[in-house]
Amino acid sequence: MEERNILWGELIGGTLIVGCSIALVLSLWTKLEQIEFFPFIILAAITSALFGAGFYTLHHWKLESTSRGLLLIATLLVPLDFLVLAGLTRISEAGPLDYALGVAALGIFGWFLYRSSRILIQTPLDWRSPLRYW
Repeated sequence: MEERNILWGELIGGTLIVGCSIALVLSLWTKLEQIEFFPFIILAAITSALFGAGFYTLHHWKLESTSRGLLLIATLLVPLDFLVLAGLTRISEAGPLDYALGVAALGIFGWFLYRSSRILIQTPLDWRSPLRYW
């Protein structure tokens, strides 16, 4: 297969994954909302699995195009994860478990995004002078 056909397949597949995830969350929201943190945990597990698959295919199988596609899809799902987490509780009802889960998710997904951004951008990030990239 040609490189451009693989790219189109990855784009269509990625769009289907992201779109179906959004549709699943919207359609099953009322049923899944009854179990505390269940929607976030399921969506975070799917996103983490996509990150893991992207890192694995890059480092072990050396499939650069496929791994970049998986990492891009996972990166696009991270804001949806946080929207689901934010929609689960109200500010007045938030307890220590809500804050702990939010901080843990921010740390884990921040680490995933840092690693995937270095792969997707393909340049080393220099935190001492971030303005030089603009």
